[in-house]
Amino acid sequence: MPLNRSIFFACVCAIAAASGCKSSDPDDPPGQPVAGTTGGTGGAGGVPVGGSAAGTSGGGTGAVSGAGGGAGTTAGGTSGGGSGTGGTSGAGASGTGGTGGAPPVPSGCGAAMPNPTVGNPCPGTAPPAIKLTMITDGLTAPTHVAQAPGDATRLYVTEQQGTVRVIKDGTLSPTPLIDLSAVDSSEIVPNSYSESGLLAMVFDPNFATTKRVWFSYTASGPVFIVGEFTMDDPDTLDPGTFKQLVSFPQYPFFSGNATNHVGSMMAFGPDGCLYISRGDGGGENDRQMSGQDTSDDLCSILRIDPDTYPASVAGNHEGHVWNYGFRNPWRFSFDRVTGDLYIGDVGQDVGSGFEEIIIEPRGVPGRNYGWSEMQGSACSGNCDGMTAPAVAYGITSTQNSVIGGYVYRGSAIPGLQGRYVWADWTEREIKTLVYSGEPGGMPTVCDEYDTGVTVAMKVRSFGEDNAGEIYVVAGGAPANGLASASVNEDGALYRIDPM
Repeated sequence: MPLNRSIFFACVCAIAAASGCKSSDPDDPPGQPVAGTTGGTGGAGGVPVGGSAAGTSGGGTGAVSGAGGGAGTTAGGTSGGGSGTGGTSGAGASGTGGTGGAPPVPSGCGAAMPNPTVGNPCPGTAPPAIKLTMITDGLTAPTHVAQAPGDATRLYVTEQQGTVRVIKDGTLSPTPLIDLSAVDSSEIVPNSYSESGLLAMVFDPNFATTKRVWFSYTASGPVFIVGEFTMDDPDTLDPGTFKQLVSFPQYPFFSGNATNHVGSMMAFGPDGCLYISRGDGGGENDRQMSGQDTSDDLCSILRIDPDTYPASVAGNHEGHVWNYGFRNPWRFSFDRVTGDLYIGDVGQDVGSGFEEIIIEPRGVPGRNYGWSEMQGSACSGNCDGMTAPAVAYGITSTQNSVIGGYVYRGSAIPGLQGRYVWADWTEREIKTLVYSGEPGGMPTVCDEYDTGVTVAMKVRSFGEDNAGEIYVVAGGAPANGLASASVNEDGALYRIDPM
């Protein structure tokens, strides 16, 4: 798990304050009827984002307002319809857009992305009350959770020692999907505190056709590996389908092959390419001096095409590097509606260092996020050309490892729509914020709130299912300090639900 354990330096490099948030809803309010004989024209149907069809227009007669536009007819819509135009007796009411639904499937790596977005509208209100529903306990050092496209009945959880657990209809199967240590004998199976082992997984967006799934893990060397499997059976993986996709060097930090600052997160972007996060390779103070060096894979988010790798993908900053200057981007995600990229980058140094949430507009390569010359608002020299994080908070004994989450796009909690959900490993409280774009070229957030909901165990990761509901992967007793990152710690999976 990503932790802070070292000594560094601090100078000042300013971050612009959040501004430019709108407090109003993007949809106009319903029209008010007045006396007359002809009803107002109904509002246009809601246009779904991530779906494929608009709602129908409403209409009406008499001394009442016209009916609002119909809901979006396909899953994935989030915006309501506009208000109706005024007739002699009043305007139509606003339509309600569709909610939920899986993101559209990209046509393949390198698909054209629209221009960068302007973020999400600021609600101007606190998020609704939420609670945590335990899906299962009985896990051991869980690291990530994912769901196969097209299958709403199962969740898959990676465990650090190399097993992948199957949860079907809320019940944890005693038989793992696979034990990766038995497939790749070089996989590191740590037996105490470690940041090595099996760390993340991702399904092919075209899983219905390809049946492909990838796992990221560390192996002897130490090295970082992404391995591919074909999953014809949803409850077991055939070890004979294993293929090694990528292998990059790590560096020993503890004894033997144990390593840290792996990164390890994988996600497919709105362009259909596979993005992979890489930390600084191990140790402290950017020991390999890779933060500002784009000639290697470290301190970067990589962008590759699994079908053509190791060939580089057009549009990258350099080689496989999409953006760089990270210390340990343990978890990142794409907003399935806007395509914006949210990155939790774990910082260094209690008392002087910063944890960072970095938010990048869709389709903007080549940004330099500063490590190891800049951390939060601390700069060691010339920080010209570097991009500041959207959020930076000081590292303390109770807040010391940011765990990046997801923008909520489910349907169970409408008031959470468009809000980014995240936490800190040690603090354990679920938090939310809204990214509202980059006025003046600086990332801006609004409506930052603590939910008051605290996870019973250390927060290790987040995940989302096909419907956009968000899960919390947890493990390790709060009072255990570094021992809570042991690969032997009990763990559990929770879903964020409405109160």
